[in-house]
Amino acid sequence: MTANEEFVKDTFVRFNAELFRSELPMPRIRLSRASSFLGKLQYKVNRRGFGRKPVYSDYALIFSTLYDLSQSEWEDVVIHEMIHYMLMLHDLPRSFQRHSRWGKSTGMSPGIHTSAVTRTCVPSKCTSCPAQKSLQAAL
Repeated sequence: MTANEEFVKDTFVRFNAELFRSELPMPRIRLSRASSFLGKLQYKVNRRGFGRKPVYSDYALIFSTLYDLSQSEWEDVVIHEMIHYMLMLHDLPRSFQRHSRWGKSTGMSPGIHTSAVTRTCVPSKCTSCPAQKSLQAAL
């Protein structure tokens, strides 16, 4: 199957309730014909001046329609992007928001958007990963 807007929205709502205690507001959902990614989080950065913290807004989850994956694999991609979204909304350490640093800090290899990463690091289920500890501290 290929990603479609209805599937992504339904999946977002379901996993938001199951994994994130319905704390994530619904972002814009967009589809793309990009071949360089399966899914990604996009946002705007408003830099407010030297030394001041930037403000992030206009979040969008974007999914490529070029790939034919199983429903389970697409669900993993949606969850993976939801984790990035949660990290941005809760202003968790930047080291957890990038794949390269995430892999180094957790000892896991993110690879591409695979179930091994998303199922290991789903914040509400993982008790040993650094993101869960930071999320608990933020809440």
